[in-house]
Amino acid sequence: MGAVLSISSFNDKALEQNLLLQLLITESLKHYEIPEKNDKPALKSSEQPVILERSIFWSSAFVWLIIGLTVTAVTWACLAEIEEAVPAAGKLEPEGATKDIQAPSGGVVNSIEVKEGQRVKQGDILMTLDPTGPKADIESLTRTRSALLQENRFYEAQVNGFKLRNTTESDATEDFMLNQEQLLVASRAEFRSRVAAAQLEVSQLQTQLAQAQKQLASAQSVLESNRGILEQSKQIRDTNQKILTDMKPVADSGALSRLQYRQQEQRYQSAESDILSRESAIATASVMWKDLRKSNNVCPN
Repeated sequence: MGAVLSISSFNDKALEQNLLLQLLITESLKHYEIPEKNDKPALKSSEQPVILERSIFWSSAFVWLIIGLTVTAVTWACLAEIEEAVPAAGKLEPEGATKDIQAPSGGVVNSIEVKEGQRVKQGDILMTLDPTGPKADIESLTRTRSALLQENRFYEAQVNGFKLRNTTESDATEDFMLNQEQLLVASRAEFRSRVAAAQLEVSQLQTQLAQAQKQLASAQSVLESNRGILEQSKQIRDTNQKILTDMKPVADSGALSRLQYRQQEQRYQSAESDILSRESAIATASVMWKDLRKSNNVCPN
């Protein structure tokens, strides 16, 4: 390797390529062994070892294969464009303001006229509702309106002094009598419907009253329980305070360890905190109890 390489006119990549080629050629030349001088006497023909020489063709082919792969890899590394991608979380948002689309009336969807992602414009039909329900409601309301109009005419006739009982058989017509009978039937049906609705409402109110009374009793029980626990907590607090007061001069004199005094002080603070918590719970339960009494108009015992 006596040749001197000049690297002043090459960039960094060319230098790396030349050094890599020199390294590969050096490694390939290591396969050729140079026989060393041996001053020992020659062995007999029967004692001489058999030496198998490596084929020059395969060695050269191996070297040129390595050189070709190296040149190809370096060329690809210099010329190929490698795309760099950085994963990142994103969120798609519309450019303008979003608008909620609602139907003017509820119902059962019969068919959807657009596909997901399809662009629409004002006036396009998005879906078709089943007309069975609204049509039945319209017919029912129309019949109710007709019955109410007939009932109004009947009452207006009675207010104006017209009495059905005073109508003579000669003056009454068949159409008039039929109309009055229909009005009477409609009036009775409406009366029965109103009675049934009133009974249902009374039943619901009774159920709500029973539930309210149960809630009121439960709130009263919770309130009384918290009051009892509060009294016990106050007794425990007072006891711990008395013990802490008695222990203070003993602890100051050094006859009692500061650890025992701190533990007793923590017991007193814990009892004080429990009292504050119970007072808050009592205030909450009291407000709830008053609200239940006020909303259900229940008198105190």
